[in-house]
Amino acid sequence: MMGCLLKIKGNKIVFSILVFVFLCFLSNEKAHSKFSNTGQKGASDTKQLLFLGNKTLPPMIYTQKGKTTGIVVDLAEALKKRMEQPVEIKYMDWSQAQQLVLEGRADALLQINPSQDREKIYDFSDSLLESEFSIFSSSGCAPRGISDLKGVRVGVEKNGLPIELLKRDAFIKTVIIPDILSGFHLLSRGELDVIIADRWVGCYIVAEHKIKNIMIRGTIERSNSAIAVKKGNLALLQNINKALAELKEDGTYAKILRKWEPKQIAVYTKEQVFTRQIFMIAMLCVLFVLALSVLLLLKEIKKRKKLNEKLKNMATTDPLTGLLNRRAVEHLIDREMYRKNRYDHHVSLLLLDLDHFKQINDQFGHAVGDEVLAKFSEKIKTIVRKTDSIARWGGEEFIILASDTDITNAVLLAEKIRKTVKSTEFGKIKTLTTSIGVAEYHCEENFLQWYKRVDGALYKAKIEGRDRVVAA
Repeated sequence: MMGCLLKIKGNKIVFSILVFVFLCFLSNEKAHSKFSNTGQKGASDTKQLLFLGNKTLPPMIYTQKGKTTGIVVDLAEALKKRMEQPVEIKYMDWSQAQQLVLEGRADALLQINPSQDREKIYDFSDSLLESEFSIFSSSGCAPRGISDLKGVRVGVEKNGLPIELLKRDAFIKTVIIPDILSGFHLLSRGELDVIIADRWVGCYIVAEHKIKNIMIRGTIERSNSAIAVKKGNLALLQNINKALAELKEDGTYAKILRKWEPKQIAVYTKEQVFTRQIFMIAMLCVLFVLALSVLLLLKEIKKRKKLNEKLKNMATTDPLTGLLNRRAVEHLIDREMYRKNRYDHHVSLLLLDLDHFKQINDQFGHAVGDEVLAKFSEKIKTIVRKTDSIARWGGEEFIILASDTDITNAVLLAEKIRKTVKSTEFGKIKTLTTSIGVAEYHCEENFLQWYKRVDGALYKAKIEGRDRVVAA
C-alpha cells in the first residue's frame, strides 16, 4: 500500500515539473517575440537615410578648399536637422546618384527639376529653389529660344532637365558635356554653338573662371527645383515636406538665401552692355549738367547776396564816413524809445556839431573838409561803446544814440568826446572843436519832442561860445 502511494505521489511530482518547464518555455517565447518585434520596430525607425546631390553644380553645390559648400548644401544640412530619421548626405556624379535612388540604394536626390519623364519614376517634394534655364552662347551665335536651336550644336549635361526638354525636337542636335565648366571651355573654343544651363549656375561659372565672350541669349524654361524620392515612397516624401515647411516657417530658408544672394552674377549681351554704357554716359552727362547748374546757381546766389549786402549797406551807411545814415539810426531810435516805454531802460541822445566847419571848407576846400569828417568819425568810434550807435545826421552834424545811459553818464561821454576832439590834430587843421547837446528820453514823448530838446541844448552850446556840452 505504501509503495503504491509513493508511486502515485512521484508521478504527480514529475507531472508538475513538466508543466512548469512548459510554461517557462512559453513565457520565454513570448518575451523573445516581443523583444524581436520591438527591435525590428526600433531599427526601422532609426534607419539612416541617404540623400545624394550633384557634386559639380556651383554655386548650388561645389568644392572649395577641400570642403563641399553651396546654397543647396546649406539647405540640405538645415533640412537634415529637422528630419525624423537620421540622414547622411553625399555629393557625387549626378548620373550615378540618380541610378542609386532608382535601385533603392539611396533615398533622395537634392536639387532636381521635375519633368514629365522624371515624374514617372520619382515623386517630388515642395519647391526648393527657383530655376531658370538659359541659352549661353559666344558672340557669333544668337538664338533666343528653343525654336532657334535647330541646326546648332547644343551642349547639355547627360541627366539634366535641359536634355529632356530638347529631345522632344528631333532637329535639335544635343552634345553631351561632362559638366557646365567643360561645356563653356568647348563653347569658347568653337566646338559648341550654345550651352543650356541654369542661369545662376552658368553665370557663376563664367564669372568665377573669367571665361570671356559668353553671353545670355534667352530662356527656354522656368521651373522650381525640388527633392526627389523613388516613386511610391510617400512616407519619406511627407517627412521631407514637413521638414521643408519648418525650414521656411522659422526663417532659416530665407536666411540661407540671403547668405548666398551675393553669389548671383549678372552676365549681359553686347547689346545690353552697349545699352547700359549709353545709359550710364547719358546719366553722367545729366549729372554733370545738374552739377554745373548747381555750381552756377550757387555762384549767382553768392553774387546776389553780396550785391544785396552792398545795397543794404548803401541804404543804411554814409559813404563818406562809414557811419550809419539818418534813415538807419531813426529805426534804432524808435526801438530804444519802445524799450524805454516798455522796460524803463535809460537812453540818451548826443547831438554833435563841428565848430566853424564852413570856414574849413572855404579856406582849405571841400576835400580837406571831407578828410576832417572821416577822421572825426574814426575818432568817435574809438570812444563810444559797441552798444552805442553813431550816425552822420547831416553835413557836419553827428548823432549818438547811447543805450542804457542816463543824462549824467551821457554828459560824461559827451565831455570825453569834446576833450578828445580838441586834443587831436586833423592834418592841416591844427585844432578842431565841437559843440554837443545832450538829452535823456522821457517816457511818452515822441521823437520830435525828444529831438527838439537835444537840438535846443546844442543851439545853447553854440550861442554860449561853442566847444562845450549842454544838457537839456
